[in-house]
Amino acid sequence: MFINSKHNLIITQREHAKLAGNIALNWGNNDFDKPKIPFHDFVEGIAFHQNGSDCFDTYQAAAGNYDELPNVLAKDFYAKLNSKVASLINMYHQYRLATRISKKIDSDTLVELADEFKKEIDKQLITSEFIEQDFLWADKIANMCDRLAFDFSNGKSIEEIFEIYSEVKSTDKTVIKFKFDGTEISLDKWPFCSDKLRFNVIGFERDKYPQVLIPHLIQFELSL
Repeated sequence: MFINSKHNLIITQREHAKLAGNIALNWGNNDFDKPKIPFHDFVEGIAFHQNGSDCFDTYQAAAGNYDELPNVLAKDFYAKLNSKVASLINMYHQYRLATRISKKIDSDTLVELADEFKKEIDKQLITSEFIEQDFLWADKIANMCDRLAFDFSNGKSIEEIFEIYSEVKSTDKTVIKFKFDGTEISLDKWPFCSDKLRFNVIGFERDKYPQVLIPHLIQFELSL
């Protein structure tokens, strides 16, 4: 769960993932290619990347609570999705998180978990019609969509830089700068098919969550 500091509401992990999926659904234009892998499966892999979490979870993703993190990542990694491509998109996402955070906090447990994840990914790739590079290409987009949703759900001002492969046939990276002041989101390059993205995100009143679920709508908006 996220405690949204701007609205003082709880946003669940699954709601955050749904927002990331909605952002991914709008990916692609004349300057930014869609991934080579089936696009619907790609979007599902992002939208369901927290399906190991309870519907009304209580784990604070942004609070630096690392003791529970290996179990959270493992549940999300092994969550059953409805296609191999969607599952691999999700698996690469969890593998990236485990690898990155293991370096950040010097965790042997997360290093071992990342190794376990990579072995399972390699096993799944054997029977996939797509190669690892196809998934790593797509994972750059998955990371950006996830971070946009993560930062919005957290509600705190932040600036980030993303490196994206803009052309399927190229490994040249395009840098996209992102800024969020707690209210407005801005990008210095536009990778989406629509001029404006607008989604409703459900948040719950913090004081009573999760025993009593009182919902509020928060609007996510991103435009040129």
